[in-house]
Amino acid sequence: MSDDDSFTEVTTTSWFSRIGQSFVGVLIGLILLVIAVILLFWNEKNSVETAKALQEGLGVVHSISSAVIDPGNEGKLVQLSGLAATADILSDKEFGVALQALKPFLSG
Repeated sequence: MSDDDSFTEVTTTSWFSRIGQSFVGVLIGLILLVIAVILLFWNEKNSVETAKALQEGLGVVHSISSAVIDPGNEGKLVQLSGLAATADILSDKEFGVALQALKPFLSG
């Protein structure tokens, strides 16, 4: 092979074409900036609403005993704690384990 087989292709871009591409880039950047600001305000609004709802719930929650069911608490926000117990046997045949335990919820 000789050097006669090579060629060079020269292309030119006009000054107006480069300025036009720059303006398109700036326009896309401004559009993305506006979208980012809108999403930021939307996210902050949701965060404030969630914080207010949690604060309101904290103010109206009633701590109750898990031993007695009181119909007067129907429809109220309640918090309770107690011992979870069951007579069911949870077993795993693959590992050969069987225990009296709470069964986890598995979908599917």
